Amino acid sequence: MTKVDCCLRRLTVLTSMVLALSLPAGETNLVTLQLKNGDRLTGEVLSETADRIVLSTPWNLAIFVPKSAIQNQVAVHQEAEDVSAADKARPPGKAVTASSPDQRATQHDEASGAPASVLASKSAAASESPGKAKEPKHWKWNLKMGLDYLSGVKDRQIYSVQTGITYTRNYRSNPRKFLRNKIDYGLQYGETDGDISANSMVVANKLDFDVFGDFYGYGSVGSGYDRVRKIEYQVEVGPGLGYHLIADKTVALDTELGLNYQYREGLDGAPNREVIQARIAQELTWEVLSKITLTESVAFLPFLDEPGQYQLRVGGNVGFGIVRHLSLNLTVVNLYDTQPAPGVPNNDFQLRSSLGVNF
Repeated sequence: MTKVDCCLRRLTVLTSMVLALSLPAGETNLVTLQLKNGDRLTGEVLSETADRIVLSTPWNLAIFVPKSAIQNQVAVHQEAEDVSAADKARPPGKAVTASSPDQRATQHDEASGAPASVLASKSAAASESPGKAKEPKHWKWNLKMGLDYLSGVKDRQIYSVQTGITYTRNYRSNPRKFLRNKIDYGLQYGETDGDISANSMVVANKLDFDVFGDFYGYGSVGSGYDRVRKIEYQVEVGPGLGYHLIADKTVALDTELGLNYQYREGLDGAPNREVIQARIAQELTWEVLSKITLTESVAFLPFLDEPGQYQLRVGGNVGFGIVRHLSLNLTVVNLYDTQPAPGVPNNDFQLRSSLGVNF
């Protein structure tokens, strides 16, 4: 493919995306394409020429389908949520419908780990039982359990548990936009030479929803404690606005700007704290290889009423797929606070390994 062809192809995609985003919510043009190889694709037509159709799906904003590969084209008048129900009646051996909702982050087939955009080009015979349609997957759950043990000059044991539940659903009026809710829970306990060196718990809930273009709104609330850092308990809540900077098959990058209210109850004589913070954050999900996934997040929280004071939270995880539903994880967490409790260092660095289960 020449550079001119590449430029024309990108221009077509961008034009199609702009046209699609400018359509009112009730004017979506959903169609089902019956391909000659037995596959079936359902999505919204962005543009159509004499030799190809550009189709939009929840996992890919633009899929080029040559008309020479299409056996039949049927308009779909039902709402987006009814598409999957209609696909249940298709004959055995047809491909999964393209309307299954999920996050903008890379989707994976539970058995093979392949991106959803790759699965769309395969026969459902390889991923489904004959005559059975694959239902949209709204819920996801993961669990990570770790044990770090050191024996030598100092004996150290750290136990950690982290779990998350995510619910995702696309809008009826526009299947390319989503509502997502994620609940995270983490618990850590450790001892070094018999003294407690880790004792913390955190639970957080975050709801975000696409609003217009690539922008989305969010609201978050969380609480927890950290006895080593002299925090009896801490509560946070805050709204904000985010932007999907990159939404590719293998890379998802979001940026966020909002406010954060934090109340901290001190332990062992440590002072209480109540502050309003700005929140500047970004989150990255990158499928490096089919079995290796990198996630990373950074949140900078400057105090609005105390210039020069801030908190910084950095987290990263590399997951290595072992077998279906099972992974080995290496997690890094770094917390920095310019105003910690007396006797507590400003920086708290953690490196953890764990075994993960995903459903």
